[in-house]
Amino acid sequence: TADSLTQTQYNAILGNNANCYVALSQNAVATRIGTTASGLTVKNRMTVDWIDLGLQNAIFQALQQNQLVPYTDPGIQVCVTAMRGVFQRAENAGAIAPGWTCAGPVRADVDPADVTAGVLPGLTYTYTTSGEIQKAIVRGTAIV
Repeated sequence: TADSLTQTQYNAILGNNANCYVALSQNAVATRIGTTASGLTVKNRMTVDWIDLGLQNAIFQALQQNQLVPYTDPGIQVCVTAMRGVFQRAENAGAIAPGWTCAGPVRADVDPADVTAGVLPGLTYTYTTSGEIQKAIVRGTAIV
């Protein structure tokens, strides 16, 4: 059931990074704004989580689909390529802005102990979420 709120109550809820489910019209209800306790919008939090899970799955799949991913520069690029796929899908979906980056280390720069353990540190990325339009202001003139 949608909340029936005064403007003061509504402003107080949004000011505390809380959410409310309100009636927009007789036939439409919605969660307004949608903010998490951290201050991120729900959509941005979902994007970050979607990408994190996508990276985990993509790298896992890349390692599992190949019988052996050698600890070489081309082997490291197998993981970087998997990451690129995640970011490209996120950009294509409109979840992140163009201009993202991802990279891996050069094999010669990896600690020999990590190589011996089969651990690949140093995979990095940067992206910006696209955000979302939550409100549109329309101005016009009607001439009758």
